[in-house]
Amino acid sequence: MNKIPLCIVGILILFPILSTTPTALGYSASAPPEAADKSTTSADTATPTEEREPGFLETLWELNGRSHPILVHFPIALLFVAAGIIVLRKPFPKLSLDVALYCVVIAAAGAIAACIAGWEFASISGYTKGIFDQSNETIFYHRWGGVFVAVCATLFAFFALKSAKSGYKSFNKTWQLGTLLTAASVGLVGHWGGNLTYGDDLERAIFRLLGMEYTYHDEHDQPKKPTKVTPPPSKDEKVDFVKHIQPILEARCVECHGPSKKKGDIRLHTKANAFTLSETLDETFKIITPGNPEKSTLYLGLIVDPDDEDSDLELMPPKKKKGPLPKNQIDLIKRWITEGANWPDGITLKEPSK
Repeated sequence: MNKIPLCIVGILILFPILSTTPTALGYSASAPPEAADKSTTSADTATPTEEREPGFLETLWELNGRSHPILVHFPIALLFVAAGIIVLRKPFPKLSLDVALYCVVIAAAGAIAACIAGWEFASISGYTKGIFDQSNETIFYHRWGGVFVAVCATLFAFFALKSAKSGYKSFNKTWQLGTLLTAASVGLVGHWGGNLTYGDDLERAIFRLLGMEYTYHDEHDQPKKPTKVTPPPSKDEKVDFVKHIQPILEARCVECHGPSKKKGDIRLHTKANAFTLSETLDETFKIITPGNPEKSTLYLGLIVDPDDEDSDLELMPPKKKKGPLPKNQIDLIKRWITEGANWPDGITLKEPSK
């Protein structure tokens, strides 16, 4: 009788432990900003930071974390199927409630697995600094919303099983109503997850579709300001990172390749991250290779043909983000890399305000 509630308490205790385990192991899939700044070398002689080879358990830990996108859709589908059966049973009484019950029970197990993987992924990727870190509100709400869904699914699966075993009508109504509420919660939590991957323009798109004016709620929800780029230097001058390159990267790149997101396994907000080996191409490429733009994933991503299906790279920024960059900005980045990609120590790029 008390096993399921105890499991729920165990889940709540488990997530904080999971979020700190990679640090205890001394392993991180990518250097956090603080460590990155301390480990930087001069841009002209930048080499990948030497890291010890992760052990089996550490590799397994990362594999489990990165499986979150695969695991998360399974319980979502099952909860929606269960909710659909519950709703449709009134006009179609022949629909079996047992199917909905099994869906909820399996979804509860899947939600726990997806939640654990998601917390692991946030931890090993350096997305958060602690279990209550609210520096990125979307990640905070998404991860704790996932915990809420896992706990609710587990609780109502317990009621569903008790109802099937004892036939109590009160339990029967409880788990059905709870399943509907949990399915609705999944929609909201999934929306936050979608914002992390695809951006947060959904609300504005809905308002435009309805012909209504969207009201910006706070300073973080404001429209992006246009990129301010200092006029390029003369032929006799070198490209200055702070004046010429930093404004471009902060306005057009760091949002998807920074501390909050790591699309394409690329981060550009710190010098250490930007000068590491590219995970997209072979080991002869770096994200930024000083002196050689043709061996720099950053530059190649700016000029890649978006219609080339055989390319290992995607256009950065993509067309949906108003890519590609203007030719003069691409040429400026190429020139900066060719000149040695001088990136002054201690500079960390900031995500643009929205």
